[in-house]
Amino acid sequence: MGRRRNKQRQKLNTGQEDDGDLAQGRDANSAHSEAPAPVLATQPHGSCMAVAHDTQLWLLNSGATSLVQLDDSATSAPIRAVAFDPSGSLLLSGGDEKTLCVWQINSRQLLHKWSVPKKISAATFTADGSYAIFADKFGDVHVAATAESATGGPQPLLGHFCSIITDLAASPDGKYLVSTDRDSKVRVSMLPKEPLQGAHEIQSYCLGHTSFVTACAFVTTPDWTLLATAGGDGTVRLWDHVSGELLDTCEVPAVRSLAAVVEEVDADAHAAAAKLPEQEAPGTANLDSAPSSTADMEVGDTAANSSGYESDNEDNDEDAPGPRHNAPEPATAAALALAASSDGRYLAALVEYQDEVTILCVDASARKLALSQRLSMHDLALPTAVQFDGDGRLWAIGRPCPGSAGALKMGTARLDASGKKFVSAGKEDVPEALRAALAAVVDGAQTVQAGPLGQVNPQLRKRVYTEAETDFRKRNRRDIAHKAASAAAAVTSE
Repeated sequence: MGRRRNKQRQKLNTGQEDDGDLAQGRDANSAHSEAPAPVLATQPHGSCMAVAHDTQLWLLNSGATSLVQLDDSATSAPIRAVAFDPSGSLLLSGGDEKTLCVWQINSRQLLHKWSVPKKISAATFTADGSYAIFADKFGDVHVAATAESATGGPQPLLGHFCSIITDLAASPDGKYLVSTDRDSKVRVSMLPKEPLQGAHEIQSYCLGHTSFVTACAFVTTPDWTLLATAGGDGTVRLWDHVSGELLDTCEVPAVRSLAAVVEEVDADAHAAAAKLPEQEAPGTANLDSAPSSTADMEVGDTAANSSGYESDNEDNDEDAPGPRHNAPEPATAAALALAASSDGRYLAALVEYQDEVTILCVDASARKLALSQRLSMHDLALPTAVQFDGDGRLWAIGRPCPGSAGALKMGTARLDASGKKFVSAGKEDVPEALRAALAAVVDGAQTVQAGPLGQVNPQLRKRVYTEAETDFRKRNRRDIAHKAASAAAAVTSE
C-alpha cells in the first residue's frame, strides 16, 4: 500500500512539473540541511562536560583542562542526547544509530551498549543512577538497569501515544519522571520502585503551554522542588509538578527576527565565497529545515509524516512526504533549551534566532519567575545547547560570531562579585590549556556542516501543505477510498 501511494505521489509530481507550489516545495526539500545540533551535558558535582556533535562524543575536563574522546564512542549516525547520572559517575548517550551507551567516567570504559527499536530523542537517569531512561520520537519511553552486573536490556516504561517526546527529567527525590512532548503536554508520572515493571500511574499533567514543549528542568532549593518548562509559545513556566498547578509564566520574546538571521548568514556566505574564488562557493544554509537542541532531534532525518512524526522504517517509504512549502516564519519564537542552576536560583533559556542567553531569576518561596538579563557570550552566536556546571558556571554551544573561524564555539560565564549578574568569560579569562581543549572540539567538527541556525526542530511545528498537496491528500484518504471500495462491492453483489 505504501509503495503504491508513493507511485501515485510521483505521478502527481511528474504530471504537474509547471506547478509553482510543487516546484517551490521541491526546492525546499532539496535544500534540507543535514547538519545535526550539538548537545551538551555537565557533571553535577564535578568538572567534566560531555560534548556531542554529529557522530563524535568528547569528554571535557574543565578543571584539568583536558579533552578525551571516549572509547567506542564514535557512531554511524548523529548523537542526539547525552546525560550524566546525579552522582556524576555514569554517562549515557543515544541518537540516530538506535543504540544507548553507558560509560563509567572514572575508567572511561563502556559499561553497557543496548540496541533499541527507534531513534533516541531524549535521555536521563533516575535520581540514584540505578536506571537509564530514554525516549524516542514515537512517544515510547524505555528503562534499563545500569548496574555492571545487569544482564537484561531496556524495557517499556510508559508512552505518549505517538507524540514526539522532546525531553525527560527525573525528580531529585526519585518519585517522579517528567516527560514533555510535541502536543504541548507535560506529563508527571510516578516512578515505581521497580521501573522495569513499567510506570502505570500518572501523578499530574501540567497543562498551559499553547504550543509544543521543548525542555524541562527541576528547580531545587533546600526548601522547595519545582518544575520549569520551556516551549514553542515563547514562554518559560514554573509548576508545582505534584499537583500540576501553574505557578508563574515568563515570556522570553525574541529581539531578532528570522529575516535578520537570513541576511547575516547570506552575507557570511558571500564573504566566504569571495575569499575562495577558485573553490565552489558554499551554499547558504536552509533556515526552514534547521533544528533545535533540546531535544535535540533529527535534522537530516526523514521528514514528518501526516501523523506529525517521522517514519522510522528505513526499508519502507510508505509515509515519505511529497514536496511542500517552506513553513512561514512563526509569530512567536520558540524557547529552544532550558537549564537550572544547582542552587535553584537561576534558569538559563535559549530562544530562536537569538545570540544571547536569557537568564531568569527564580524565587522558589514566592513561586515566581523574573527576567534578569540577556547574556552575550564572547564570540558565540546562535547557541543551541546550554547547561550549568557543578561550580555554578554557565556553558553554551553554538556558532562562532560572523567572521570567526570554525564550525562550533563554546562560551562560558559565571556570576560576578555581587552574585547577581552573569559575566561572560573573554578569551583572556579562559586558561590556555582549556582554550586548546575547546579548539580541539571545534577542529573535530570542521568536516561537519556548520550546524543549525538557532531554530527549533521543524518536526515540532505543524506542517504547511501546498494547495496541490492538500487536494492530493484528500483524494487519497484511506477512509474515503475504503468507503468507495465498499460501495462498489455492494453494487457488484446486488
